[in-house]
Parts: sequence; C-alpha cells; structure tokens
Amino acid sequence: MNLKTLISIKFILYVIGFFILAYFSSNISRSYTDLQKQNEELLNQKKYYEAILKLEENDSVGKKNLYEIIEAGNYKLKPENGNELKLSTNSAIFIISILILIYLFNFLNDKIEKLKFDESEDEKNNML
Repeated sequence: MNLKTLISIKFILYVIGFFILAYFSSNISRSYTDLQKQNEELLNQKKYYEAILKLEENDSVGKKNLYEIIEAGNYKLKPENGNELKLSTNSAIFIISILILIYLFNFLNDKIEKLKFDESEDEKNNML
C-alpha cells in the first residue's frame, strides 16, 4: 500500500471510530438512565410492599386505601426491550472498541512512518 492509501484508511478509521464511540456512549448513558428509573420504581414498590406487610389481617379499610393508592400510581415495571443491550454489555463493547481502535491507529501510524522513511524525494514532492 502506498502512503496516500494508508492516510485515507486512517482518516476513515477516525470517522468510523468516532461514530462507534458516540453510539456506545449514548447507549451507556441511556442504559444508566433506565436503571435509575427502574431503581426508583423498585423503591416505590418496596415502600408499598412494606406498608402491605404492616397491615393487620382485619384492617379492610386500610387495605382498600392502600390498594387504591397502588392502582392510582400504576406501579408496575415495564417489560425490558429484548433488543437492547445491558449496561455491562455496552460498557464492555465500548472498552473493547477503544482498545481495537488504539491498536489499529498504532499499526497504521507505524506503517505510515515506515513508508515516510522509505519514501524517495520525488514521492515527497508529489505528495505536497
């Protein structure tokens, strides 16, 4: 491969790498936000579950009021979307992508430096 081709590949790799890292960064952010919302929902459910456990067996008015509050709040977990990756998976892919990109950039930089060193004066003048 010649020097121009390697530099073009490096530029394309920069663009692709930017989009890959941006995509997984947004996935990680969205997954974290979803986990926060789910945690909040679970804490609310725990509060109502503990209130149900504290009710007496024959306290029908308290049970009725508590169940009305629960139904009004509609505290139900939404089913997870099966197509989305979990936070840990997104994080692992993000880290692996960074490592692969670093390796590829180092490999291309070494090749470019080697070609620059081996390049003749005519080729240098044609490049500029």
